[in-house]
Amino acid sequence: MSEIAEGAGPALATHTKDASTPGPTLASAATGAALPAGNDGETIARLLKQVTDFVQRQPFASMAACMVGGLLCGRMHSRR
Repeated sequence: MSEIAEGAGPALATHTKDASTPGPTLASAATGAALPAGNDGETIARLLKQVTDFVQRQPFASMAACMVGGLLCGRMHSRR
């Protein structure tokens, strides 16, 4: 039993990351570098481009998310 516990420690350590350590995470790598918000609509245009790119790369995931959102809205607004 102690062999399993000793072997699991290093294996788990390689797959986890402490939130306090600096550096890029999977979430920051997915969206790119954070840019400051602009007052001239630049932020909205950038977000729209990110959404458009995601929908073009992942059409089925986008449709599934819209369907789940529609079902949730329908459930919330039903008169039961």
